[in-house]
Amino acid sequence: MPGVRAVVRPAPRQPLELRSFAEPRPEPGGAVLEMLASEVCGTDVHLHHGRLAGVPYPIIPGHVSCGRVLETGGALTDVFGAPIRTGQLVTFYDVYGICGRCWHCLVAKAGTRCPERKVYGITPDMTCLGKIVGGGLPAAAYGGRAEIMDQVAPVGPVYQAGTLSGNPLAMAAGCTALDLLTRPGTYEALEARTVRLQIGLSRAAQAAGVMVTVNRVGSMLTVFFCRGPVVDYASAKTSDTKLYARFFHGLLKRGVYLPPAQFEAAFVSLAHGEAEIDRTIAAAGEALREIAGLGPVPEPAVRVAES
Repeated sequence: MPGVRAVVRPAPRQPLELRSFAEPRPEPGGAVLEMLASEVCGTDVHLHHGRLAGVPYPIIPGHVSCGRVLETGGALTDVFGAPIRTGQLVTFYDVYGICGRCWHCLVAKAGTRCPERKVYGITPDMTCLGKIVGGGLPAAAYGGRAEIMDQVAPVGPVYQAGTLSGNPLAMAAGCTALDLLTRPGTYEALEARTVRLQIGLSRAAQAAGVMVTVNRVGSMLTVFFCRGPVVDYASAKTSDTKLYARFFHGLLKRGVYLPPAQFEAAFVSLAHGEAEIDRTIAAAGEALREIAGLGPVPEPAVRVAES
């Protein structure tokens, strides 16, 4: 069987090498592609510097790839359920299903910002939800594939119970929250507000000369006091936790309550409107200037016109 060649990173901070390999066989549920293009992104930068723990070297860089299907390990379907056949061109990406008609898709050419995009395309074995299913009240829920859930009593041997399980107040609040969240455009509005907050916090830090990295997924975000990017536990641990503590208390005395720990996430909710976002950005700007020793933003000069 003829072999294949690939560019390989043999070790962190080492030059790339072109190596030969035996032609791979597709695993069940997998496919072998003739690669036509592959994106090198920030993850590959971290791999170059050896920042990602547990990664075995040598490794082939590039993971958002496009190629022609040579062979499949059984019947395959794409994210929309259409069959994948040999000879087809396919791509693997963490954002798919964009609308193709909004400003982000047509003008900015930034499909990752499309409000109708789908992000992960992953069907989990189990899903665990916290206070969101109780509308903020003490509640939690989990679910998954039947063979896993059948392990829980009374069907299976795993006993699970809780003092507040099925609490009627929490369930009523949860049902109301679900009714609100299923209204058209709700999640898009939540994400738009969170993006606005993310940009505002980043600009406030830049204006104050304070180094931060603001990570966001959906309506969750965290302000890390480090250069970034923050992609894992090791990079998160480079954050200046003492600086974050000063930021937290600076916001608290201005009436904004962020999570008290550097490694927690803040959540934007439906209760947060444009006024609350603006107030948070303004308070963060004042707190960051205080940290930098710059003092308050000077008031603009008032010019009186003579008649």
